[in-house]
Amino acid sequence: MNILAFFVGGFSLIASVGFSAIMPTVSRLDMPRIENALSSTSISPAMPIPGKSIRIKYQNDSLLGLPVKIHLGFNGWNLKTPGSSQIQEGGDASYFIQYPLVYEAKDQTYYVDVEVPAEARALHYVFCWSSCQRGQWDNNDSRDFGWPIKFPYIGPFLTWNQTTAATTGVVVSFEDPFSSAATLEIWTTKDKKRQILADWPRRIHRFVLSDLTPDTKYFYRVLSQGFASKAYSFKTHDGSRNVSFVGMSDTQNSGEWNGFPVIQADLMEQHRDIDFILFAGDFLWNLKPGLWWTMFDSARDILGSKVIMPVPGNHDTPTDNSNSDVSGFRTYFDLPYVHPRMAHMEYAVGPATFYGLDSENAAELEIGGEQYKWLEGKIKERNSNRQLLSKKWTFGYWHIPPINSGRRHQGQQFRFRPAAKLLARVADLHFSGHEHMYQRSVPLDFEFLQQPDYGAGTGRGTGYVIFPSAGAWPEAGLGNGSRSFLAFAGNDGKGNASGNGFTRIDIKDNELHLRTYQTLSPLYKSGTELVDEIWIRKPY
Repeated sequence: MNILAFFVGGFSLIASVGFSAIMPTVSRLDMPRIENALSSTSISPAMPIPGKSIRIKYQNDSLLGLPVKIHLGFNGWNLKTPGSSQIQEGGDASYFIQYPLVYEAKDQTYYVDVEVPAEARALHYVFCWSSCQRGQWDNNDSRDFGWPIKFPYIGPFLTWNQTTAATTGVVVSFEDPFSSAATLEIWTTKDKKRQILADWPRRIHRFVLSDLTPDTKYFYRVLSQGFASKAYSFKTHDGSRNVSFVGMSDTQNSGEWNGFPVIQADLMEQHRDIDFILFAGDFLWNLKPGLWWTMFDSARDILGSKVIMPVPGNHDTPTDNSNSDVSGFRTYFDLPYVHPRMAHMEYAVGPATFYGLDSENAAELEIGGEQYKWLEGKIKERNSNRQLLSKKWTFGYWHIPPINSGRRHQGQQFRFRPAAKLLARVADLHFSGHEHMYQRSVPLDFEFLQQPDYGAGTGRGTGYVIFPSAGAWPEAGLGNGSRSFLAFAGNDGKGNASGNGFTRIDIKDNELHLRTYQTLSPLYKSGTELVDEIWIRKPY
């Protein structure tokens, strides 16, 4: 097994060791430190044990013995504990406990001893001093301080980027809450050996594997500060004209009730053979540090074994409304971006090409916009080879639908129709989310007139699919416009709410099979059921 690793601004070390090796060469720190420009903090023992006490230390040379407090929470600030206070912000509750810190003049540090709740899987905390007014807070440059109880803090999770192909590569990412060195062990059952890749000290580690073997199952785990994740596995694509993927959106885990655990269980039990997940936005409930942890933690099993290829939604940006700032999204997801500050991309898996765009700056998808011009160029390239076009599958996706009969957001669709027209008779299907209600349109051409068949080419039309919410609340009800576009809406065809769900696409050469599954239980606690199914065939 030959693996190449690339790190931007860092270094890599590759070695092979026997299968029996347990730990690579990594420095173990009993009290690893989190550092930023203002301060440093540490926890002892380094891996807290639920139900046991820990000591949190804090040093900030600018404070000179001023009274300091810590605001401490658990599990994405979502765990309610005895004596905790509650803050309502943006529709979700955060719980924290405030403790005064003890000052040790000898070494100019502060500390507090805290008992970790039995249910805790991660710690989150910030500091304030004096009267805790504006300018008297240290929140780790708006990221909050965090600490894992279940290692790693966030991840691992899988993507593809510019230097990886589905057949030969993958990016393994995870986050340490403090700057630390890290390693990845990877092996196959065939060679019984582990290769070790090392990354330099940083918070978010990316192991870019770009020389893997097609159609091969790999096992891996990540390690840092002497702690190791459990072993995960993934499989590279075989390079054939077959591909299977799940499309979903709107997981939006705020730490309150959420339907995604049922979806993840179904994916892990019934759909383990898929190649990847296409995600049409709204991974988060809103852009808060604790909610990054919350959503990644709830999806830990599936994202450690299946590549996810997301585009941002309005909740993945700094405000609940659409926002052009995708820096937080790009911090976590290493994807084949085509612009240094935007989030649109192109990639291919087997016989299919995917164009993922960012709908959170709508002007970019209007005529003359940056993403519009990029997509226009890509479509011209594709149209120049008719033979290629007839035998390839093409898909577009972004968060806010260009065709939407749901009553909540139907007024937003028209700004995205110029970009959608570029995909007409080129894209076989277009995917989106946002409405929280599953919809599938009839086949539509570039004038949004109904055609007899789905697919690319003359006499065919693109199908517009809105995924059901994968975790957030389901919506009900159609608006007054665009109903004539619908082939399917809601479980009963009338737009009634049905539950959380996802869409599965299976392609075998010239045949595509689309199936959508939703939870139909009133409590959304049972498994999913098939609610919609179509076949599309290319005429060759």
